[in-house]
Amino acid sequence: MPKEELLHVRFEHREALQSKKDFLSSQMYLLRMAGIMEDYNTLRDEEFRIKLRASRRLKEMKASLGKLQKILPNPEIPEAIRKERKKEEKVEYEPKKRSNYTPDVKEQLREIERRLSRLQK
Repeated sequence: MPKEELLHVRFEHREALQSKKDFLSSQMYLLRMAGIMEDYNTLRDEEFRIKLRASRRLKEMKASLGKLQKILPNPEIPEAIRKERKKEEKVEYEPKKRSNYTPDVKEQLREIERRLSRLQK
């Protein structure tokens, strides 16, 4: 087996200290990021559980409402009241009328130039 040659690299004291500081700060940031990711995953799991519970409760409420609608009587509404309700539902939305006056850009520029000329005199 051939003899291995060792290679030596020399760093100045300042460079070595800076490299160590950079390495340690990188480790610190990576550990912080790992902690943040762990917190994020925990919160996502909790969010999923909450959404699952809410979904189940909504399904239960929907089933209960269906049962309640089957149990309650369905009253017959007189024709006059039905027509009145339809009229109330058909209230139309009337958009606000805009002003027809929209000054032209050139006109505005002329007005500004006129004001400037008055100020300069």
